[in-house]
Amino acid sequence: MRNIILVLLGIVSFLSCKKGFLGEHKGNQAPETHTVADTIIRSGSNRFISQIKITWWGDDKDGFIKGFEFSFDGSNWVYTTKQDSLFNLSLPLGSDTANFNFYVRAIDNEDLKDPSPATLVYPVKNSPPVCSILNAIGTAAFPSKNAIKTYPAFKFYWSGSDPDGSNNVDHFELFLNDTTAAPYIVPSTFTEAAFVAKDVLSNTPNCDVYSMSGQKLTVELKGLKLNANNILYLKAVDNVGAKSVAAVSYTFYCKKPINKILVVNATSPYTPAKLNFFQSNMANAGITVFDTLNAFVKNNNNYDELSPDFFTQNKVLRFFDKIVWFSDNDSVSLALAQRSLGEFLANNGRIFMALNFSQFFYEQSALLDFTPIKELVPDTQGIFRMNNNALMLPLISGYPTLKSSSIISSARPFLKAIDNGTSKFVDVYTGELIVSTPTGPINWNGPSVVCAKRTDAANATNFIFTSMPLERMNGNLNIDSLFKKALKLELGF
Repeated sequence: MRNIILVLLGIVSFLSCKKGFLGEHKGNQAPETHTVADTIIRSGSNRFISQIKITWWGDDKDGFIKGFEFSFDGSNWVYTTKQDSLFNLSLPLGSDTANFNFYVRAIDNEDLKDPSPATLVYPVKNSPPVCSILNAIGTAAFPSKNAIKTYPAFKFYWSGSDPDGSNNVDHFELFLNDTTAAPYIVPSTFTEAAFVAKDVLSNTPNCDVYSMSGQKLTVELKGLKLNANNILYLKAVDNVGAKSVAAVSYTFYCKKPINKILVVNATSPYTPAKLNFFQSNMANAGITVFDTLNAFVKNNNNYDELSPDFFTQNKVLRFFDKIVWFSDNDSVSLALAQRSLGEFLANNGRIFMALNFSQFFYEQSALLDFTPIKELVPDTQGIFRMNNNALMLPLISGYPTLKSSSIISSARPFLKAIDNGTSKFVDVYTGELIVSTPTGPINWNGPSVVCAKRTDAANATNFIFTSMPLERMNGNLNIDSLFKKALKLELGF
């Protein structure tokens, strides 16, 4: 009985004490917000750059923090669940420094906001942008194309950045040769441009400027000097007007075209001996004034006379209306020609091309599409060759009979292209060819055309192509007669 009484007394005692634990309900308490410091004192060059990472946090005594709001004016707030962020602070135009107030307040799980946000003033100083002109770096296998010698169409690439953030570059300023001249302004989205002289008769022509998409801009660039060295200068300008140190291009010589005739030496590797052969025979034919482009002349793994891209190379060749093009490297030369002669051919340019094919060149290559050739004759029986003293026989009156002066190890015949509504194709020469077979050489009696031409709707010749190395077809000492007939009489040089 005594034990039961003690237990009952204990229960009564517990119940009487429980009332004291309950207390009075005080309601939800506001959270507290904190950031990295209360005050930042910086001046002069010690100020922050205008891209700032800010960190904050909060605590709540009777719940948990579900998010934050931050503001730069104390009135307009942005909600976030993050506890840090990277801010690009835009300085007023023309201002080098500014102070930015930052406010942040925590929000608890019952949507109660800190009534006294954490506040910090950030003293900010603008940093000037930087820029550079980009030059391609070549290798022995893949040479670069930085045109240090060019006709007046050239292209440059560049980049710009800003320590205060990638979006802080507002535009670029371009100068040709003179940084004290009025700048040429292009948007910050431009990272390249092509420049083409408008009037090559002038020694200091203005240039049309083309965007990376090939669109011609309305404003022209001034300052180009022909038959002289030139330098392009570039400055980046940020949103507050601060300018970078000028980036400087390599020096490039801009040659003034002397007339409308161009000789393209597309031998690869570069061979000056063939150039001498064509120049002397053109002179014998009465063509003594012309320009020269050595397409694959190379120094320090760089093609010194090639444009950086085919758009600009088209503009270079467009300065001329008659071209002699020769090469002993089929794929390399045809690839360059096909992608660089589009504007020239579309504007009624006339061309003589001498390019011998190796035994490995694919007979139906798409590289032939712009030429008078439909396809090469398949070498199913062996390798096409030409013996010493073999003949090239004309199919058109006025062309001389030519004779080889040595064995030609690859002499591939072809089939002319098919006539269409605007062009006709005519065979000009056949060759006395042999085929090297495993059992010995045999005479070739199949299709043996080695020269053909294309004529326009008015029956005027605009393209003559031969697959023979002409420098080895002067056994009759009359190769200059071919030049006179093909260049002077047919193509109107």
